[in-house]
Amino acid sequence: MVITWITENYYPNKGGMAQSCDRIVNGLRNFGWVVHILHFSNRHANIVIQKQFNGNYIAIPTSENYPHALQIGFQYLEKELNNTQQFVAFGGFLPILCVQTYACWLNIPYSVCIRGNDFDVAIFHYQRKAILLDTLKNAHSVITNTTDKALKINQLLGNTKAKFIANGIEKDWIASDNDLQFAIQYRKKMENKKIIGLFGQLKEKKGTLFFLESVLQARFINHFHFIIAGELEESVIHFLEIHHFHYEKLEFIERFQLLKYYLSCEWIALPSFYDGMPNVLLEAMALGIPVIASFVDGMKDVISHENNGLLFKNHDSSDLIFNLQKILDLSDDEYHKIQLNAQKSTHEKFSLEFEIQNFRKVLQFD
Repeated sequence: MVITWITENYYPNKGGMAQSCDRIVNGLRNFGWVVHILHFSNRHANIVIQKQFNGNYIAIPTSENYPHALQIGFQYLEKELNNTQQFVAFGGFLPILCVQTYACWLNIPYSVCIRGNDFDVAIFHYQRKAILLDTLKNAHSVITNTTDKALKINQLLGNTKAKFIANGIEKDWIASDNDLQFAIQYRKKMENKKIIGLFGQLKEKKGTLFFLESVLQARFINHFHFIIAGELEESVIHFLEIHHFHYEKLEFIERFQLLKYYLSCEWIALPSFYDGMPNVLLEAMALGIPVIASFVDGMKDVISHENNGLLFKNHDSSDLIFNLQKILDLSDDEYHKIQLNAQKSTHEKFSLEFEIQNFRKVLQFD
């Protein structure tokens, strides 16, 4: 199989989408497939062409004149990647905008991977909705990373084309002795406070301010220390400061350097109003760090309430506070049981091998 993978999210981009893109592409390449990358990039000033293991990489700079970038992208596609058997659109609006036209011009099929905002925002955007639905309707296959998105897409299309494939976690996502020692010392410094992590690109949809407002409402501020890693809106920082939350804000650091901070947390919070399947969810649970999350999207696909984590009703501050109280009341034995279940369920059901195997099944033609 020779695939051209069209994306706006790939290294050197940061964030979960770029991370997932890299993980899946490398997984398919390691299996033996040739996967070319056509990257519409806002981080390159010039066109970049590189040879990579089992595939080529082409970066096309984007600007406000994105129709020009898409035209140039097709020219390089014809010239450099003309052995392509299938396109996959992954991550961002431009791949969804161009993939059907590219596929029609070259008379080959295409698939679409729907992650996060690709669907949640575009489906209610007055300009993007029609493009999204038309692209999905004519795709060979549609892949989502939550059961809820697969169901919604199939209801809109009137078929069962959309398939759910869960994210996977790599075998090398493991802690070193130095990571463990760092975490032990960090927890000691916090004395009797429970440590909760808020990791990732904490945009409005992630519900960060809602979560912190609930902590304030419940008068739990003195019970918790927060480790905040990733992008954070100024309004949230202001809220933390004026209400004197106990927290540490980390600037962006590489993923494996975050291991020690994951381990320093007793819980990770994912209070998203809507989402995909955040990489943070599986990264935390694979390390035995349970997650408290809203009952939406990928969180409800992974977390079994009070078994391997905690779920609260979306937008329901009272239910969130009720579950925060559970965190404070859990005995050591009860907490350790949830830890073990989190780690076990993640490794048994959400391995990278399962993810790549399922991608191969959907993308492979009969």
